[in-house]
Amino acid sequence: MNSETLDLEFCVPIHLTLTGCHLKELIKSFKNAIGQVFQTIVTEALLYFATKYKENGYLSELSGSSEIIWKSSKGFRLTTIHTIFGKIKVPQLQIQDKQTGKKLYITRLLLGIEPRKRIPRCSKEVWALTGALAPYPVATKLVMPEADAPRRISLFSGFRPTLMDILRSVRSVGKEISFDIDPTESNVFEADGTGIAILKTGKRGKELKILAQRKKTWGIRIASIHLDHYKKRVG
Repeated sequence: MNSETLDLEFCVPIHLTLTGCHLKELIKSFKNAIGQVFQTIVTEALLYFATKYKENGYLSELSGSSEIIWKSSKGFRLTTIHTIFGKIKVPQLQIQDKQTGKKLYITRLLLGIEPRKRIPRCSKEVWALTGALAPYPVATKLVMPEADAPRRISLFSGFRPTLMDILRSVRSVGKEISFDIDPTESNVFEADGTGIAILKTGKRGKELKILAQRKKTWGIRIASIHLDHYKKRVG
């Protein structure tokens, strides 16, 4: 992708519904407006960069065409994308190869999302991490639910995930995770059992064990993870 850094200024109107001026009420109202604000920012950025990339030829490079024309530069049709701030609707931009007549939707191409996918990878990673750090019922409620919006993640925004949103994300991201030793890091390792019991293996049956590799700078990385018996030496 084009690596040029630009300072852009967008004017984003915010519509709030208030019943008072208590800080808690103001925070609640602002969180409910985040989704609409983010949708406006995505739309403005999409239209700006689509025009810029067509002018400098980068859009032709992305599409694999020598010469392209606009089929829809304003995107009167909308497409839905699921983000951590909720569902947003953005213009469905389309170009056409002038020589072959082939048409191509470029909204997801520019946003870095797979074709026809509603949930981008970055959203799945956040939901998968939420599901990995807490039981699924707890993950769907982070933090307390509100009377008018049960299951709302009111900590950051007005987004309302379902249990299946989180479960599918955990499965999808989990399939892509692989553990191995990184030869570029240090050769210092630590191995231990986690104490996390495994169902249907008895009271002191099996547990989850990990092998951690220390980084050269700071912290550790998980090099291996597997199931094994309690009190059994690792390695």
